[in-house]
Amino acid sequence: MEAGIYQDCRSVIDQFVNNDDDSFTGFSKEWLKLKFYNIYYSQTSTTELLQTTTAILQFTRRCICGEERWTSDEKKFQKQRVGALFLMYAVYFKQPTKEYVKIQLSIETFTTIKMFIDAITETPVRNEVEYVFWKMVKCNAFRFCATDFLSGLEDLVNYDHIDCTNTTNGQLKRASSLKCEFKDVILNTNVTVPLSKVEQIYNNVKSDLVQNYKLNKLTLPPTQAIKELNEVCEDMSKMFESNETDSTNTTNTKVIPNSRNALKRKAHKKITSPILSEADTTGKRAGNYKGRTNVRQIMTNPLSADLNDEIE
Repeated sequence: MEAGIYQDCRSVIDQFVNNDDDSFTGFSKEWLKLKFYNIYYSQTSTTELLQTTTAILQFTRRCICGEERWTSDEKKFQKQRVGALFLMYAVYFKQPTKEYVKIQLSIETFTTIKMFIDAITETPVRNEVEYVFWKMVKCNAFRFCATDFLSGLEDLVNYDHIDCTNTTNGQLKRASSLKCEFKDVILNTNVTVPLSKVEQIYNNVKSDLVQNYKLNKLTLPPTQAIKELNEVCEDMSKMFESNETDSTNTTNTKVIPNSRNALKRKAHKKITSPILSEADTTGKRAGNYKGRTNVRQIMTNPLSADLNDEIE
């Protein structure tokens, strides 16, 4: 998805660069001509809306800092950076979500953007660029972080390595190198084996000192650091192999309800009274079973001869 968004952003910036109008009004005309805001209409969830906004802001951040460059002409390159700043401004204040996505960047990136704005010659375009930038600053659009985007062991998007040349199947070049390296260390290498041997020797020395000097065992307790590290590595290896276990768990969860229903049916057959099973189609009970005596039966059934004689 991010690769397609990057190409759409390049298209609107290219249209602005090829236009003679360098102002924000000229950028707005290209925005309306290409109907760039329709980029949100294909998204089906709030998460996708947030991801789309984040991708656009990250692309504009890279363009403003000069990391995205697709022309050798210095004047066009400067106009590309100005168009990227206009695009960042427009997208930030046109976000469709209630909670705005903030522009995450480091102090170095913020300094680079400010230096670029200061380097623009004194023209009416510079006044618009300064106004756009400082309005975002005043509205707290920026969030200063250690890095320009989130990174970790999860399969997160590396916005600095988006492959825009292969978008047929939405293939992205994701930066999961940390995850792969960590997985290789855990599964393919025995890092803790020599450490375990050292720990065992260290614990033997402790036990010898306790025995020779008749010390309390609590004075020199055995070290368990490498043992605990081995347990953590085993847990991590199980996490990496969780895909297979998840598939088996899903099949087991489908069997459990059927087995429960079978047990319920079996228990119901045992509890069901034989009198109820002999019920006819009219709903009346078979045999000599008369049911519980109620007032209606007492008043409608004929009285015995002894009772009639007493009443008379």
